[in-house]
Amino acid sequence: MFNRLVALFLLTSIMIVTLSCSDNTKNSTPSIDLLTAIDKENIEIVQQHIDTGTNINNYPVPVGIPLAGAHPLHLAVVKGNVEIVDLLLSNGADINLEANNKDKATPLHWAVFFLQKEMVDLLIDSGAEINYVDGNGTTPLDTANYTKVINIKDEKKLSIINEIITALSNKNALSASDL
Repeated sequence: MFNRLVALFLLTSIMIVTLSCSDNTKNSTPSIDLLTAIDKENIEIVQQHIDTGTNINNYPVPVGIPLAGAHPLHLAVVKGNVEIVDLLLSNGADINLEANNKDKATPLHWAVFFLQKEMVDLLIDSGAEINYVDGNGTTPLDTANYTKVINIKDEKKLSIINEIITALSNKNALSASDL
């Protein structure tokens, strides 16, 4: 009888240790909010949010915080994180989702404004509307031209924005006045 109790105790202990060491991240509650996970570029936590059903298309940065109105895809684009952008897009992020602010700009507008050339290319290749008119009445090409003006004295930024303008133009981007 004693041997059976010892065996049962050992078996139970092994099961408890095994279960406590197993990877339960898919079903666990994320330890930080989605926007912070994106800001910290923590793809595992972003995946946890997706796995637990966080609505990635309705999770804007709150008013009063820098980048207010940005949705997760906007923020990932600004961060320039290809992995997180791909993860969000492959899990239903709306590539043309307007920011939840007066500008109503899409992630492509944000990629242009924040000089994220790689993100511009990725979003265009993923199907972003290249001539989307935002709340200011501007397309991504208009945003690029504006960004060029405000960065005219910075050669490095000017070089990047010229590459972005070329990329947009090569995809037949238009100014809002030409639509």
